[in-house]
Amino acid sequence: MGPLFNPGTVRVGRDVELRRGYAKEGAIWGKIVEVHIVPTVYIPIINVLEELFPIPKSSPLWDEIQEYNAKYSKFIVFKIEVNKNMTIKEPKS
Repeated sequence: MGPLFNPGTVRVGRDVELRRGYAKEGAIWGKIVEVHIVPTVYIPIINVLEELFPIPKSSPLWDEIQEYNAKYSKFIVFKIEVNKNMTIKEPKS
């Protein structure tokens, strides 16, 4: 948690836009429907990411996750209900 992601800024009912950096292409709009504060980054990864895109146990990504987990004492995770009418599509190539 930090100044941008905390219980005051991440709350149920808030509209959000998720995007890669400053790129507008591929932006996803939605509404926060669940918020959880957890003591370890492993909880959302194991409970959510494993279902969406599994990370093999042999992946070096687990080392990065462990380093990230050591930096903070709490993490805020949230679930978004996507507003499909406002999602900006990827540019056609």
